[in-house]
Amino acid sequence: MPASRIRSAHLKGGVAQALALSFLLLALFLPREVPARSSGPPVSLFPGHSAPRKGVSSTPLSAPSAGWSGDVSPKGKALPESFWQGTPRALADTLLAHLPVTRSPSLQGLERRLLLSPAKAPRGPDAAGLDLPGLRARLLLSLGEVSAARAVITAAAQRKRGPLWRLSVDAAAAAGDLDQACGTVHKRIRAVRGLFWQRALIACQALEGKISEAGLGLQILAEEQAVKGDGLTLAVDNLAHHSAGKVLKELFRPDPLLLRLIVASGLGLSPSLVSGLSPALAFSLAQDEKAAPETRILAALRAARFGAFGAKPLRALFSAAPGALPPGPKFSPARRFAAIAKAANPAERLARISEFARRFGRDGSFVLAARLLAPSLRAIEPDPSLAASALDAARLSLAAGERRRAERWTALVPASEGRRLALLLHLAQKPGEAGENREQDSAEVAQSVLSLALFAGLGKAVSTEAWLRLPPPSWTAAGRLEAPAVSWLDLAEAARAKRIGETVLEAIIVAGSGGRLSTDPFVLYTAVSSLRRVGLIGAARRLALEAALGSGL
Repeated sequence: MPASRIRSAHLKGGVAQALALSFLLLALFLPREVPARSSGPPVSLFPGHSAPRKGVSSTPLSAPSAGWSGDVSPKGKALPESFWQGTPRALADTLLAHLPVTRSPSLQGLERRLLLSPAKAPRGPDAAGLDLPGLRARLLLSLGEVSAARAVITAAAQRKRGPLWRLSVDAAAAAGDLDQACGTVHKRIRAVRGLFWQRALIACQALEGKISEAGLGLQILAEEQAVKGDGLTLAVDNLAHHSAGKVLKELFRPDPLLLRLIVASGLGLSPSLVSGLSPALAFSLAQDEKAAPETRILAALRAARFGAFGAKPLRALFSAAPGALPPGPKFSPARRFAAIAKAANPAERLARISEFARRFGRDGSFVLAARLLAPSLRAIEPDPSLAASALDAARLSLAAGERRRAERWTALVPASEGRRLALLLHLAQKPGEAGENREQDSAEVAQSVLSLALFAGLGKAVSTEAWLRLPPPSWTAAGRLEAPAVSWLDLAEAARAKRIGETVLEAIIVAGSGGRLSTDPFVLYTAVSSLRRVGLIGAARRLALEAALGSGL
């Protein structure tokens, strides 16, 4: 079987204007009940759903079923312990299995919060072929939450451990705990067969210095499954002969254990291969201190864009290794970031900050750029001499969650850009929070279908005058729903019935189905308003603000 190339997630986007008033009216007057429908084999999408007569179901919670345990909790506010109430386990499985890999920090934050919140597990059997603890652990790994993933695996009932053993090896290897990873491999190889376990045993033997045994295993494996240019074979061979300078351009069946072996063997990984790794594998490689600096930087950058690597450690890697990096555009972010600290004065430093944010945010990573730049920006005091970059400074401060700091830059923003900044400040304002712009009518700051959709989604009043000020094409432009129709319909129903976990998952699917945060006003209105309706106002506000910043508002 030929080696398969690592492929990057397909990202798509596109700006689509919606028919403003008609769409909002449609959302407000959706039918109170959605008929039962099926997503096709193997599981009915809405088993057992019935619309309650009032907003929140009063059905008492019975004894919790297993499957959502583990000593984990989010850094911020956890979701209510009953957030799965009303959602059958099979539907929870289905939604978790269809969560998109997204570059949106607000959607990543929602997913992390749900996965880390302790809860009474949804009731009922798993969907065919799916397993709730396994889905949760795998998603936690993809977000770089390795300790939490290992806790979920450990907490699973012994009789349910079968599908989790492989995940246990992946999680331990990603954490650098090779003793635990290989200990599991040596125990399980006696009870199970299969290509993964055979390859894992060979990798562990090589890592343990048993090169002859690993070579014998490769010979046996080659008789059954010959793989040209296999990274496992090359790594074992490199450990035996200590060759230098070899660089792998493709990998067959990559996993964290194989990546640890490749690094230990001295083999290199091509930049294009590293830049195409899955978030979980990129996280594992970025954590490996034995990897080359340029490899760690590319892996960390890849993982960070998908929420698996934090801004703080990425900032440290960017700052530590720019002098040792090879030429090429893939390393430009690290070089430009390091150049910020070398600026001669605040004006030059702020200009470099703006340039970094502009280039780094081209692919939808503006919020991540803001988090990276936050310490550098805090060191610059607003001053009239910096007016040319004041709007950039304010937008970056808002994206980093520092609204008060953004307001300090407001006085320096040119009048021609004042409405644009006022809109962002409105969206960033927390409920009940005082601010200079709190009394300003939304009609004065929201001048597009997207901005009005975000305002309406957050529950802010939108006057008739605001709709009438939209340009005439807004009333005739065809909309394009950038989301699975079934998820859009279920999101409206789940939010109405206050099924919190289901609403969160469907909002992520609806708003992030293209890999990036949607730019469709109707999609964003539905996601933002649904989160607000189940009480997740802070999450709704962050989603709206990211959408506004990403659209250039």
